[in-house]
Amino acid sequence: MDADEQANQPNSTATPRPAPPSSPSTFRFFDLPTELRLKVYRHLLPHGQTIEIGPQTIRAYYSPMGTPHCRLRLRLTQRPPELQNARNILGTCRRFRDEASDVLYGENVFRFELSRDRMGTLGIGNNIKWVPAAVLRRIWKCHIVVREELHRPHTFRRVRGWLKSAVDRLGDAHALRELRIDIQTGDFVLATPMFLSIQNLRLQTFEPWTKAEMAKGYQFVLEPLAELRGISDVQITGHVDEGLAKTVGEIMGKDIGWDHLVRRSYKQHKVLKKKKHAARRTPVMVSTKKFWQPELDWGAVGEN
Repeated sequence: MDADEQANQPNSTATPRPAPPSSPSTFRFFDLPTELRLKVYRHLLPHGQTIEIGPQTIRAYYSPMGTPHCRLRLRLTQRPPELQNARNILGTCRRFRDEASDVLYGENVFRFELSRDRMGTLGIGNNIKWVPAAVLRRIWKCHIVVREELHRPHTFRRVRGWLKSAVDRLGDAHALRELRIDIQTGDFVLATPMFLSIQNLRLQTFEPWTKAEMAKGYQFVLEPLAELRGISDVQITGHVDEGLAKTVGEIMGKDIGWDHLVRRSYKQHKVLKKKKHAARRTPVMVSTKKFWQPELDWGAVGEN
């Protein structure tokens, strides 16, 4: 065998080349069965819980600025930590949010307490506004608790305005299936002696009225909620007549678009009022309606 033939023969003693490594397999979360994905969602997100949004989220903190009597201030933690963390998780991708949102908003109860802070210094405002409207419309189960001094005109009107704002933000595109409403009229009393107060901050506690018939005189604060429609399960408790609670619940269960609510008319009388910077008082027609009286004619609603 000449040199050219030897060069063309394969070298039997040479080490064979290793096969190229295979590409690692990619794990795709959305390839998992739906049942497994739901288990992962429930592991990451709160479920089967009551998410509280109310005065309990207030925290006191010390501010070195300002005068000595106002250094101890209140910070509002606008959303509970579990809700804020869950929303951050849902923001990872759109498909994750679409699939897992029902676990957060459908398997938890969102409880809003319309009341004042326990320190008795600042009004916390409408805490339903702490939740974005887009999130509010995804909630399936909602509890609204009103514990306030509804016998005071400004408090009654403020709470009524809060409920009206909540109805406007929910609109007709809400996902509510279960709504619980608890109305309590009472007084805030000091829970600690005056000498234990710290820089004008006094711990208060709410005591509902024991005379239910007297407390029910302010039940029409819930009238704005009668604008909601399409809620199959409604329960109204507290200082509310059973007849009114049943009627309002039935109205909220009507189909969207039902509108047979009739405004109640009140007599008017003439009074003299002086406008700002005016030289004299001018006659003005004023309604005789008291702040606690209904704006809707519930007798006419019952006939419809």
